[in-house]
Amino acid sequence: MERSFTIPEIITEKNLPEITELFKDAIAEGETTKSPNVCIRYSTGDSQFYKAQLGEFFFYNGKMYVFDTKPQWAYLHEPDVVKAYFGKELKERGFAHKVAYCGIKTPFKDREGRAIFTGDICYIGKRLNWKDLSNFHVVTSNVYEGYGFAMDNCMLRLEDLHQAPRRVGTIFYKLSFDEMKDTWYACSDISNMYGTNPDINQHLMMGKMTPNFEQDDFVHFVLSSFGKTDWKYTFKRETSYPVFPRPTKRVAPDNIQSLKKNEIFVFGSNKQGHHAGGAARFAAERFGAEWGVGEGLTGQCYALPTMEGKDSFRQAVKTFFDFADQHPELKFLVTAVGCGIAGYTVEQVSVWFSRAIVSPNVYLPASFWKAIKDRHPHNYGL
Repeated sequence: MERSFTIPEIITEKNLPEITELFKDAIAEGETTKSPNVCIRYSTGDSQFYKAQLGEFFFYNGKMYVFDTKPQWAYLHEPDVVKAYFGKELKERGFAHKVAYCGIKTPFKDREGRAIFTGDICYIGKRLNWKDLSNFHVVTSNVYEGYGFAMDNCMLRLEDLHQAPRRVGTIFYKLSFDEMKDTWYACSDISNMYGTNPDINQHLMMGKMTPNFEQDDFVHFVLSSFGKTDWKYTFKRETSYPVFPRPTKRVAPDNIQSLKKNEIFVFGSNKQGHHAGGAARFAAERFGAEWGVGEGLTGQCYALPTMEGKDSFRQAVKTFFDFADQHPELKFLVTAVGCGIAGYTVEQVSVWFSRAIVSPNVYLPASFWKAIKDRHPHNYGL
């Protein structure tokens, strides 16, 4: 069917959801070839960027979703969101899962001939100089002025540069699945109309380690100590994280019968703290897990709720890691949480436990480490 509206020449974070709304019917029917050539970058929670064309993604309640037919995304599929937005289930489109938005592809290329996306941190000097803070800027977009760098009272357009910029990172650190990062406002993280931002060194350092969902500034400083000196603009199989020390010695035993004084038994629970079966019952009988405590430290155990849905489970894992980081004197022995009565697979759960790579006091089951290695063998140096 012929459409009477015109797609804007410049794509921004503000008009991108509006464009997907206009092409809702084409997206529902999988007619990606009939959609405009709009490409976005996103992350699924690992250390990689992915790309999607208009027709493969949509927005609902301010959150971004991508369709994927690979079975590995079945457990993250949100059929209620699909039905609420499109009015039908769209089973033929595959699995719609929530992702983190990471920029819009521009028509321009960097100094190495690779496409520039909004949100990229670029250096516009002749030779890279990390002390020359005034020459680091964030690529953004404006419907009136195009793609470029927001300056004091104007836009330095990419098309007006005498030479292509050098990309040194992105602003997609401290990412969230529930909030779309606006590159226009993120420019103030690097520079603003009042001159150089006093925290620019910190933001540049964090910008090298992207995409990144870690919210704690301290963790980024720890990551930088591993010797990350340059950022790789990578998709799919290449990594943009530093290579970490091998964690092969941090394997939790399969059959834990006793604990040392500083060891904590981490088991899957429910919010009500009804430790009636499996590892939960064992934790209560052997290591003092208290009835009615569904999350957190209890006895010589840590209860990690797994029965309230994947979003709740994922948040509980983050809370656990935050707690472990705050208690370096303790050694956390993680059981195969979520892989019993909760019904998750090792491959699904291990995605959320990848943070154990940089948590030296967290010990995972061998099956979890294997799943992490199989998924990203050259990311983690396993």
